[in-house]
Amino acid sequence: MNDRRLSFGLTGIALATLAGATLLYSGGGPLGGAISGGFGGWNPVLAAIARALTVPIATGGISDVRDVMPLVGLGCAALLIAFTAPRMGRSLWHSYGEASPGLRWLISITVLILITGMASAWSNDSMHLSRGWLIRFAAGAGWAWLLGRYLPAGAVRSVAVGMLALGVAACGLALAHRSGLGVRYFSWPIGTLTITAALASVWTAMAGGWLISPRQTASHAAAARASRADAAGHVEARRFAREAVIMGLVLVAGGIAAYVLQQSGRRAALLGCLAGVALIGAFRLWIGGAVASRGRVVRRGLVIVAGAVVLASAAWYVQRERASGQRERAIPVALRFSYLRLCGELIRANPLLGIGPDMTVVDMTNAVAPLRADMPHRYHGTIDAAVHNEWAQAAVELGVPAAILYLALPIGIVVIALRSAASHLRFEISKRDGSAAAFSVKAMVALAAGVVAIVVTEAGSITLRGPMMPPWYWTMLGLLVAAGRSRPATLSASAGDESAPAAASPAQSPAASTSGPKSSAAKAEPVHGSSPGSPSLSSSGKIIGIVAALVCAIVVHREYLAATAESVAYSSREADTDKLNVVARLYSEKTILARFQAAELALARAQAAPRRPSGSAAFPDDDAEYLRKAVLSWSELYEEIPGLAGVMENYARALLLARKPSEARFVLRRAIEEKLDPYSAGVNVLYASLSGMPPLEKYRCVQRALRASAMDEDLVTILREVADDSEVIQVIASDFDAAQRLRSKASDQHDFNGVALEAMRIRAFLDWKSGLISNALTFQDWGAQAYQSLEETDDPHRRASAAETDAFEQLAHMCIDMWRSFIPREIPESEPAMNPMRGIDEALRAIRAAERYAVLGLPHDRLAHPQPELGFVFGEVMPTAFPERLRPLWRFSALLHLTAGKDQFIDYRIYFSLPPEQWTPQAMQREMAALAQEAVAELSRLPANLRPKHFAGLQALASGAIPR
Repeated sequence: MNDRRLSFGLTGIALATLAGATLLYSGGGPLGGAISGGFGGWNPVLAAIARALTVPIATGGISDVRDVMPLVGLGCAALLIAFTAPRMGRSLWHSYGEASPGLRWLISITVLILITGMASAWSNDSMHLSRGWLIRFAAGAGWAWLLGRYLPAGAVRSVAVGMLALGVAACGLALAHRSGLGVRYFSWPIGTLTITAALASVWTAMAGGWLISPRQTASHAAAARASRADAAGHVEARRFAREAVIMGLVLVAGGIAAYVLQQSGRRAALLGCLAGVALIGAFRLWIGGAVASRGRVVRRGLVIVAGAVVLASAAWYVQRERASGQRERAIPVALRFSYLRLCGELIRANPLLGIGPDMTVVDMTNAVAPLRADMPHRYHGTIDAAVHNEWAQAAVELGVPAAILYLALPIGIVVIALRSAASHLRFEISKRDGSAAAFSVKAMVALAAGVVAIVVTEAGSITLRGPMMPPWYWTMLGLLVAAGRSRPATLSASAGDESAPAAASPAQSPAASTSGPKSSAAKAEPVHGSSPGSPSLSSSGKIIGIVAALVCAIVVHREYLAATAESVAYSSREADTDKLNVVARLYSEKTILARFQAAELALARAQAAPRRPSGSAAFPDDDAEYLRKAVLSWSELYEEIPGLAGVMENYARALLLARKPSEARFVLRRAIEEKLDPYSAGVNVLYASLSGMPPLEKYRCVQRALRASAMDEDLVTILREVADDSEVIQVIASDFDAAQRLRSKASDQHDFNGVALEAMRIRAFLDWKSGLISNALTFQDWGAQAYQSLEETDDPHRRASAAETDAFEQLAHMCIDMWRSFIPREIPESEPAMNPMRGIDEALRAIRAAERYAVLGLPHDRLAHPQPELGFVFGEVMPTAFPERLRPLWRFSALLHLTAGKDQFIDYRIYFSLPPEQWTPQAMQREMAALAQEAVAELSRLPANLRPKHFAGLQALASGAIPR
């Protein structure tokens, strides 16, 4: 009875853990932005499902609940096993010696990796960030061990079928959600496109492995026929119906997951799926027929040759993608090779123990920062927590020896499982187990295919570094170990496997050989009595299980506190100092970002405090505790991860607030000279504000900032201060000439890595403010076209999206000013085709280009059925993030579209120009009327006979305006 409860309990816990790690949400959930906006496009049924899958816990991230699911599963399983597992009377060492090969491999390799990981963390003094990885790895290994040791082998198939059913549900919801939104890629319920594709790869490989796995041998078939002849008709019918349902589920899972994988377009996941299925095909060819060895050498030779061809083809494919002329295909591959190069440098510096578990986020972010500054579109983002190759990252963090073990863990378990499957297929099994063994082999082979898919996918992906893939990975390893415990009778008699059934005696009665399921289960898992002198593991096992469950509960509670504290800090800019004490998370990236957020909060509170007159005190603020906390927090981040964007700027800001300008000067100079954050507007504005800064250096600060930023008020103020300096005037002229040569490609060296091009935007702005509108428009157009050329030619030094957006947005403003300056009073007879709206149309083209570059720099969805004739934004892509800094852009775009009579998608532009809390139809209508008033005022500049046809409609719309 205990064995039955253990089987059902572990099966339910395993499937619940996988479902929670794959589908659950927390915090605001996936509906937050869409529902508040009123135009998210969610299907009501899917919205109800999304709400049901959202745990009512206030967390900073909408999927933080998934971080703890492996620990929840491990804790529940430990409690279950503590009270239902059979009594064991052998010593731990004796149990290890008699364990199955797969279980011994799992225990040995994971213990060695854990020991090496702890040694690496201690030697690198990184335990404060590495402990999360160690906990996650120990939890995953412990979960796999519990499944491999205690899950009955007969339950493996049930769990595997449940995993495929979960895949069907997840893929079905993903397809329905994508169809409802009308977008190209998937975002719910699993998550981002990368993890969706990776899991689809696993499900496809599992289904493919199940379908192409070897059939029963001749002896199995004979045994099955004998069993069917002796069985009752209705029992056989139920068994046949059950097997037909399972096969139908496998077909559906394979089909829907393969379609999701194909639609995702993720090459690493596709290669992983193909590798998993190919391995099973090779396995079937390798073992050949049931018993006969005819042609074995030829078959295995074909497998070896085919394997070599596959590896060579994969290498050729990767190289072809790397050399592809298409940016979407070539840049990701080139980025991965660049990460591998940086990994090689880190490995050479720390070959034995690495840099510490989960410390890639620190060392790689610092190493990539100079590259990201020069090539923001190649190295996008602000932090590098993964290198897109799990096995190379293991070598970086743990050292080469541990990385070899880390990769050998899944490979060894797969090899042992496939050998066990081959043993089942080659040797005689009892009549009763013939059909069940064949289906157990299918489940084993399917799981092996899934593990191989993960191993290959992770050579070019990052999913094992997230919270969703590890539960699947460790569960499949545990299931393979559990399935490998059951061995054929002819082998188990001599193998000494603790879970192998005793060999049937030739004199055994037919009744004994065909005993019921309970009897065969008891044979499969024999219970040994206590031997003299060996400690009984019944009570100690319960204690270990309870302690393990308590440890998991403590870690889960700690992570919950950290996630909710992050949510409080995120939603409130005023908090007590005790809320600034960051609790370490299970992921080092989240710990660092939480520390960053707490430091921001402390600095904001210190800046908001009243100021005293300058004095000798180091911290002259009324609320000195916040300033002390801010300086301390930023100094710690500065010492550890200065390459993280914003660290050096905010540390310098805190130092200036603490009246330490010399230290702030050193930090800012380092940010610029070492290219840790050289083009940040904040860094350059602070550096230019330091006392004693010469005018030329202030100009250089503006020039550097414009490479990655918009021309904001701070930069305008600095530029106006130095614009009349004679030396600055000469340098601007020289830089402008250099920029012209670069734009016209008259220079022998087309090096766009400097800041010469930014001189065009500076010259245009100065002429614009001086009233030279024609010159300003020409120069701004040159600068914008130069930026566009960098994008179209895929130059690695293409400017940041903020700079590209600002170049075209300012061009649109200048077009409007030019149009206002030359409004015709009447159309001359000599130019009957003259368009009085020409300036408006040019501004409209410029603002649409600005929208395009702005959205390319934001998270966005590509539409499933694009309509390029409607424009890039809303015709091909839909933005999914709406930062405050872009609200003026959206409002100005809405105004230009109304003025030009192009009111399609005007409601979206107006919504995006408003704060999210004002995303209501009433607020949109009020803003629409206000914009219509402004458009009428602009068009009223034209003579009545030159006004466009839509002018009357604008007047009608403006007449209902409500004061803002």
